[in-house]
Amino acid sequence: MAISSVHPKYLQFSALWLKMRDCFLGADHVKAQGTLYLPPTPAMRYDGMKPGEDGYIRYNDYKERAVFPEYVADAVVNHSGMLHSKSAIIQLPAAMEPLRQAATSKREGLDQLLRRINELQLRDGRLGLLLEPVLL
Repeated sequence: MAISSVHPKYLQFSALWLKMRDCFLGADHVKAQGTLYLPPTPAMRYDGMKPGEDGYIRYNDYKERAVFPEYVADAVVNHSGMLHSKSAIIQLPAAMEPLRQAATSKREGLDQLLRRINELQLRDGRLGLLLEPVLL
């Protein structure tokens, strides 16, 4: 299998993950994607979609008026709040106790790392976590 090969399941879900990320980022981001999520009407296409043409001008007005409810971001925030309504119980051996306060390269503690992991799980349904062993 070549390094450029993509797993069939990745291909199956990648478009969905992209949509979820776009929806999570909100209305402005979705509108910035242009015709991907809000295609022009046939009349707009007929009137021309090049800058300055009537169809293009009407499409931009149409896009400006479009309402995109931010349900995904609200759901992620609400569910994250429910997940973290009680503090996580994280048991560490004494040698790993410093990780509780600084577990990432940005010096985030384990609680903050867990919040970020859960946000990505809720938003994308997946995440990658790179662990670098510390040699003593």
